[in-house]
Amino acid sequence: MSTRGVVAIYRDGTWEGRYNHSSSYPTYLGQNVFETARRYLREDGDLERFATTLLSRTDWREMESDGICAYCGKAGLGQPHSISGLIAYRSAEGLPASKEAIEAELTAMRKPWELTVKVKREIARNARWQWQMAENIRKTGFPDPKGKFHSHEPFEDCVITPENAGYASLAWGYVIRPETREMFVLKGGVKSPYTCTQVIIRPDGRRTSNEHSDVTFAQVCVVDLRGDEPDWAAVEKAGYASRERDEQYLAAHPEDPRCVYLAALPKETVIDQRTPALEEDPPLNLKAPALLDVPTAKAPIAAIQSDGSVRRTVRARGADPGEAKDDGVVRRSRRIVRAMDALGLFDDEEAGT
Repeated sequence: MSTRGVVAIYRDGTWEGRYNHSSSYPTYLGQNVFETARRYLREDGDLERFATTLLSRTDWREMESDGICAYCGKAGLGQPHSISGLIAYRSAEGLPASKEAIEAELTAMRKPWELTVKVKREIARNARWQWQMAENIRKTGFPDPKGKFHSHEPFEDCVITPENAGYASLAWGYVIRPETREMFVLKGGVKSPYTCTQVIIRPDGRRTSNEHSDVTFAQVCVVDLRGDEPDWAAVEKAGYASRERDEQYLAAHPEDPRCVYLAALPKETVIDQRTPALEEDPPLNLKAPALLDVPTAKAPIAAIQSDGSVRRTVRARGADPGEAKDDGVVRRSRRIVRAMDALGLFDDEEAGT
């Protein structure tokens, strides 16, 4: 299963991000985002162009491709998806000499007893399509300029916000705060004490159910984009530790704002396959708190030191930032409330701590 993630821009108490499909670990995507943001910071002196460019894309991978599709060569259409295996194979293997050579190559991949009339027709059809792609590459440099064998992500479907983020499937998050030149590293999949049961009613009336934990994010650390590059392996290790620590904390502290929000979510969802699906789910009219203003709770502020190690300080919510002190055993990392809050918890006072 791919390790999914999100790269986002934080502004005005909320954030907007773009999806990343695979390898979202700190040791890969985290380092990639850090280096890309640093490059923009060196060139421009700020991160405004980085933020504008990211939010003009439909996927983080478009940042790497400069928004140009590798299959049709067009820009501004969004991240390619639903890519035919034919186009992916031919693009990787190079250009064949003739259609007959392709057909011979595809035939050689089959066992003799598999070469039925139907299979031979399929091979001839695939050879014809792959030959067309080879000709397209020779003429245009791209295998599928007319978009017959791939699609593009509509822009309106690619925006990830605290209101629609599917935190259960996002393993990691990297949120850039342009004004402070910081990157917040988040670890997803933090289980809460609350569960939700998904009930599926099959077309024949059979019912199946699956219970799963409601999940949220944990904040792992804050990386200064103007400082030294952290040890990403250490950040990744700290992320898993933060997830375990947060799960224990949430189990013992139902007053945590994230628990309050998750407790208000529906405890059962029903998918009735006997009837057509609704175009859009009705709104829940639930609003998570914008800040974790819980006077009795402690909110650690994490940072990456110049030697790559993780430093954590803990202070009571509302206390003087100057009174922060190191705590070797941190019971909790600063939280991201699932769904509609997320990065709303980053107030200006703590950002400067």
